[in-house]
Amino acid sequence: MQLLRVLLAAPFSFVWLCVTNIRNTLYDLGMLKSTGFSIPVICVGNLAVGGTGKTPTINYLIAYLLSMGKNVAVISRGYGRVTKGFLVVDELSGAASVGDEPLLFFKRWSGKVVVAVGEKRVLAIRNIRERYPKLDVILMDDGFQHRAVQPSASIVLTSFQNPFYRDFIMPSGSLREGRRWARRADIIVVTKSPQIMPEVEKGKMRAKIQTYAQAGTPVFFCSIQYGRPVSFGKKGEWHKRVFLITGIANPAPLLDYLKIEGIEVVTHWERADHFAYNDQEMEKIVDEYQNSGNCVILTTEKDYVKMSNPKFQRYLDSAPFFYIPIEFSFSKEKENFEAVIAEKVTKNLGKSV
Repeated sequence: MQLLRVLLAAPFSFVWLCVTNIRNTLYDLGMLKSTGFSIPVICVGNLAVGGTGKTPTINYLIAYLLSMGKNVAVISRGYGRVTKGFLVVDELSGAASVGDEPLLFFKRWSGKVVVAVGEKRVLAIRNIRERYPKLDVILMDDGFQHRAVQPSASIVLTSFQNPFYRDFIMPSGSLREGRRWARRADIIVVTKSPQIMPEVEKGKMRAKIQTYAQAGTPVFFCSIQYGRPVSFGKKGEWHKRVFLITGIANPAPLLDYLKIEGIEVVTHWERADHFAYNDQEMEKIVDEYQNSGNCVILTTEKDYVKMSNPKFQRYLDSAPFFYIPIEFSFSKEKENFEAVIAEKVTKNLGKSV
């Protein structure tokens, strides 16, 4: 089936590959302008569409940079929002106005970082620097293809289950641009890796990645680590029968985790990534919960920030809602990864603008 999809979509993929190659070449030749900044700008992105773990990676970076005493800002496009232009996320912001991921960053870090959205990232960076002149570093969410900004460093994520060197250009596969453009990456992270992974297997993956990356580009492996479920609805005891709701790109790792933990998924409602909840959907969720017997409602942290809107409070008060936090763990590679990040933040490679 996958081979058939690749063959049928090949002409469209070829056109997309040509377009992205021309665009990247124009940037490389300086025919399209790329702006750098005197403040370190760390880009977190990928070659593929969704599902590689940008959100937990940025959360990890925020935690590390704050531990260094840095003043941190996060800039995102704000995918799925109904607004346009530059906006700073605040207590009155909702997912509809700023996007679910920026709202997640704001809620999780509760005033410790500045979070802003803007589809024109150069303008957004300039605006946020004017408003917050004491910032030390800016994290640019999902900005690898946004070449109008010349970052101090680019972190490219690729999943263990579907590494970019086995993937194809859209629509044959999920790549936004050709594999060879991994050479722009300063750091490559293989996300969602097994917690115990033989060094031989890591070596093989590194060799395949280095086929496309610049020589000497550091490659790290990290795994998913889920936290304890957090209640945000009607008070109730957590137990191991759940009505699961996911609005993320790839719920498979969460399903695997629940299975390992012996948690029974009574019903799973799988919604599209960045799904926008409304009254009708929330009412359907509560009705389904009431018909599911003895269980609780479990969702992701990204879905939580949308469901926790005050306009949905009556639904939250009528059922036990929980969300499960997600983190990335670098295990033995933690110190090396953080050392590379510290170097990139200290030694800004961007232009002085």
